[in-house]
Amino acid sequence: MKALKHVNLASNRLSRSIPFSIGIITSLEFLDMSNNQLNGMIPEEMSQLNSLRELNVSYNHLCGKIPEGKPFNSFRASAFDHNNCLCGSPLPPCHSIGGTLHLIESNFVKSK
Repeated sequence: MKALKHVNLASNRLSRSIPFSIGIITSLEFLDMSNNQLNGMIPEEMSQLNSLRELNVSYNHLCGKIPEGKPFNSFRASAFDHNNCLCGSPLPPCHSIGGTLHLIESNFVKSK
């Protein structure tokens, strides 16, 4: 899949988590998975998408810390809006209390 550059999966009622294998599509420049029912975390393997210029995972049920560094440090907060409990740049920071990550959702702390 070396030539794949543009993937638009928006508004397709996709569920489950983003597959870790997405990191092998290193030629990917545009990825829109917004307005679905994706859950889980954003895979760290997506950090291998060095060509990625545009990302939209807004309006899903994603949770956890947004991976750090490239390409994630170039995306605006709107790319991650309206998810369950994503945190980390460009969104508000994640909070760790006693070694446990507490994720902020709608002004309250989720801890289980």
